[in-house]
Amino acid sequence: MSTRSRGGNASRTAALIIVVFGVLVSLGVMGADWRQHYATLSKESARWRIAGPPCRTVSREVFSSTPDPFAISPYATNLKLVYGDLLFMRNSGDAYCEDVMLKDNIWLSTQPVCQFAHPRKVALTGPGGSYYFLTGDGAATVVIPDTGPPTCVQGGWYQRGAIPR
Repeated sequence: MSTRSRGGNASRTAALIIVVFGVLVSLGVMGADWRQHYATLSKESARWRIAGPPCRTVSREVFSSTPDPFAISPYATNLKLVYGDLLFMRNSGDAYCEDVMLKDNIWLSTQPVCQFAHPRKVALTGPGGSYYFLTGDGAATVVIPDTGPPTCVQGGWYQRGAIPR
């Protein structure tokens, strides 16, 4: 039989304590970082939760035959915005999109949300298909959820040419 040295167990215990301490510190730092990121996303998402009457959802035919009296080409939707795998088309006004955490969730998942300054009509083409909205005279906001069709409401804080922040 061989005799074990007691000094080896003490150094292993010390190494194990250092590793456990390092893991706990790392978890604490990651938790603080997640909490800060969550707070930032929650604060920003409140600004993007816009209430208003729904935009009118129409067929492609109705959309194409509805003129915009303020556009250079009243029937064309020649202003395009590509955001990720989404294509927005409109015939007037500016646009601004962001990925926003609209629902409080621990995974910090976001959804694309776009605001338009006086677009009058917006077409959206993406993986879920094509959608057509008549937005009226004011601002409009389009939300693209993870599941289900996109939604559009009349309203929003984005103004033509304004850089949001």
